[in-house]
Amino acid sequence: MVTGLLCRVEDVDRVLGSDLQPDPRCEPDSILRLSDGFNCDFHIDPANQKPCYKFFNIEERSQRIAVLADRLYAAASRPKTHLAEMDAVFDDLYICKFWLGADQGHRQAIVAEAFSFLQRLPASVPQLPEPLDDVGDLYFQNGCEDWNSLRAVSFVHKNLIRVALDLHNGRKVAVGRSHQETLNFVGKLLDFISSKPLREGPTSVQATWFIVRSYLWSFWYRARMVQIVSYIISHSRSYSLELDGWNVSFDNNCHQTDFSPSPDTKLSQFSRQLSEAGMGRNVCKWIFHILRTHPMTFGMDFRLFHARYNKFLGEEISRCVQGSENACDGVDPRNCLRFYGSKVDSQTAHDFRCDSLSTSEVKLDWDEASYRSIMGPRAAQLDIAGSKLRYCLATAETLTISHVWLHGQGGRPETGLNRCLHARYCRIANDLGCDSYWIDAACIPSDHKLRKEAITQINTVFGQSRVVLVCDRDLMKIDVANLTIETKESLVVAAILSDWNARAWTLLESMKGRQNMHLLCKDNKTIDFQKILMDLIDHGHLEIIVFVWHVYHMLPSNESTMRRPRVLEDTGKLTIATIGSLLSYRPASRNGDDFVIWSLLIDPDRDPTDRSSAKAFWKGQIGRYINTGYLMSSARRLKSKGLGWAPISPYLARERLSTGMGFANVKSFDRTNTNLGEITAAGLWAVWRKYDIPRNVPWPRKPASTPLDMELDRIRSKYLRPFTFGALLRPISNEEMDLEEAPQDPGYSEEGTMFVVCESLNHTIMVHWKGDESYRWTWKGVHIWPRNVPLPKLPPSSESGIYVDERIFIS
Repeated sequence: MVTGLLCRVEDVDRVLGSDLQPDPRCEPDSILRLSDGFNCDFHIDPANQKPCYKFFNIEERSQRIAVLADRLYAAASRPKTHLAEMDAVFDDLYICKFWLGADQGHRQAIVAEAFSFLQRLPASVPQLPEPLDDVGDLYFQNGCEDWNSLRAVSFVHKNLIRVALDLHNGRKVAVGRSHQETLNFVGKLLDFISSKPLREGPTSVQATWFIVRSYLWSFWYRARMVQIVSYIISHSRSYSLELDGWNVSFDNNCHQTDFSPSPDTKLSQFSRQLSEAGMGRNVCKWIFHILRTHPMTFGMDFRLFHARYNKFLGEEISRCVQGSENACDGVDPRNCLRFYGSKVDSQTAHDFRCDSLSTSEVKLDWDEASYRSIMGPRAAQLDIAGSKLRYCLATAETLTISHVWLHGQGGRPETGLNRCLHARYCRIANDLGCDSYWIDAACIPSDHKLRKEAITQINTVFGQSRVVLVCDRDLMKIDVANLTIETKESLVVAAILSDWNARAWTLLESMKGRQNMHLLCKDNKTIDFQKILMDLIDHGHLEIIVFVWHVYHMLPSNESTMRRPRVLEDTGKLTIATIGSLLSYRPASRNGDDFVIWSLLIDPDRDPTDRSSAKAFWKGQIGRYINTGYLMSSARRLKSKGLGWAPISPYLARERLSTGMGFANVKSFDRTNTNLGEITAAGLWAVWRKYDIPRNVPWPRKPASTPLDMELDRIRSKYLRPFTFGALLRPISNEEMDLEEAPQDPGYSEEGTMFVVCESLNHTIMVHWKGDESYRWTWKGVHIWPRNVPLPKLPPSSESGIYVDERIFIS
């Protein structure tokens, strides 16, 4: 039994009343952001009466964090009143103002909605990995002395109520970047407290700091959950509201930096421990690895997620390793038969009603003349009694089937389609009000010219179809006869972990057809996925909804057909980086298909088959922009003039992953919160944070004396030639722009901070069209700087307090 957070409606109303502004606005609105005192100093210049802001550097911010931490410690040291006193201190974190408009009737509705939402938050949060032995009795409730009985864990923070009120006060999105700045600040506060040298101090002091961290951790966890869920709500409803297309602002505004909720434990490391609790032995560990390493899952509790999967599929035999009931190791997709090594026999799948269940079943051959007679995208006619597959024009009344070839439905129309499968889709199409059906096995021939024509029409087929049917072996085992909330949650979890959700072509098919997605379940019953999601968003457990972002390509949206300026296309809903990151762990069955899919998604009006090679694809992107953070991955790079920075494939593991110190075995993330780089015919121009590596001269040579020097020696020997110039580059993210020093990398690699290593042979000068000059640099690789080695000193700041960054040319 999953229980929710216990709160009182009168507390919600009181918080709203305390922040309510007297001057009414026409529409409900609110201001909720990190207090200025933690970020900057504000004053009015007496000379000209103009406002002046001075952003604090890292040292000044650390001082303010230390003061706040000490105040929280003082409050926590008084057990009887510790919660009220800590909340009074923590109250200073936000600037909060609410307006309800002229109609005061809004108040009751907003309070009721916020109260209902708070009750859906989990009553407990993941337990910090520390003993409770020295915590005093007064810090617990109900006479128990376990984690869930800690008062600080179950406490409803005033600031958490504010977040819920803001979500329901007309915005429907949890305050975007402003809220993320606060979450990052709480992370830095936890970092500061976790770094205190307390092991040798009195146990009472250690226990008090533990209470402070428990209080902060419970706020961060629930506030982060509210944030993720609010964006899913916004995205899922954008198809019928004012938002145009995908709501991709989550990565722009809500980039969570890594921090230590406990001493010597980073959030990314803690998340790995949390994610594996309760996981079934048959869950593909590579698919799960992709899920758990995504920054959006950092710190989230997977226990209910695993329970929902195990309810229907926990006893199934894993398909990852030949002759084993256990899943693969999750280290490399090449260790998993779901991705490599399995022999794929076409048309080995059968309908559950089929009596044959063998390769001897009579197949329906295609009527080639019928296929060639259709001008436009073809679909199979609904003719169960016919002896051949006949075709008609695919229209808005067509059923399209999205499946995985590994599950046996693959093939080509000239080699035939199992009669039982044809009959199945004819029946399903009739039940769903469709007049034809499309499946690649029946509608994409092997002939090069016909295949090319069919692929160029695939966007139209899926975009206009009446229903897109997801057909996956595991989803087809789930009985939906009794469609409870728990069953719906199990369906969503199964979809997230399915083979279907880990392939490249199915990504395109779902993105183009996401308005009308249905799931094929047990006994050929079909379920409207959109209705399931909307029902879960309104009534399901938030511990499940937070993971819906991993099937956001299945969430409907209103994709505008208006032409957009090219630069806007690159910063809009379907960017090179966004699609590339989604394809980074989804393989395609044929060489070149990954770039065809990439092209179909970012350039739907251009022929994708002309850019089926890496070089042709990237040449086609000249004049466009790409987020520099997307390039921070272990993807191999092209060996082509001007394209040494460009990934050779969006798919991370086209070849077996390298291992060893310094290798960046991490997938690509779109990192839309980082600076854009301009793709030119000669190379990539972008502003980076740069560190010049001392030159590698063989003589006279001094032995490395510090860990930093040893790491630089390792980089020089691994990437750079003698006498050449070297540099370390880091993408610049939005949250770093007002800091005077670079913080640790915000995540994505559990091993350390990622840097691009570049080399310049003779410092040839390149000139950007804006007039900026740069040496010609050559991309050498992405290196992981170990967490236990101090970061190299990055460039000094200017007098304005902003980084002196450099526009770099990379070929």
